[in-house]
Amino acid sequence: MDCGGDRKMSLILFFVATALSAILGRMGGAKGYNTKFRDMGCPFVAMAYAFILGCHSWWLVLSFGLMFGALTTYWDFLFGYDNYWFHGFVIGLAIAPISAVTGHWLPFLGVVGLTTLWMGFWSKVIRWDVWEEMVRYGIIPSAVWIALR
Repeated sequence: MDCGGDRKMSLILFFVATALSAILGRMGGAKGYNTKFRDMGCPFVAMAYAFILGCHSWWLVLSFGLMFGALTTYWDFLFGYDNYWFHGFVIGLAIAPISAVTGHWLPFLGVVGLTTLWMGFWSKVIRWDVWEEMVRYGIIPSAVWIALR
């Protein structure tokens, strides 16, 4: 399945999706906002982005559900601390249904590696929570874009 769409429109949509995901990711971690802004907002933006790019499949619903589940925890119950490396790994795995539609499994492996390394590394290096969360969750549309290639 070709899910590329018009190149110029794809670039504009990429920046819009990235900005929305970053904002919603931060809102989900900010005082005065419910975490569902992040937990539901980021997957919604990512799947809407995939749909607009031409990935018209019910598998997007499955990917939404997996990403929602991945975003609801930092795996502290498993590791005893917020494990952003594993958090990124599971978010990357949530893209698997998109790869099932496209048949592009090599980019999927790149997505899992990207989200694992980026989210873990970024969370270790950046100490200002606003910037850290915006960039960490802003990467999700990039993962979708890679999976569609």
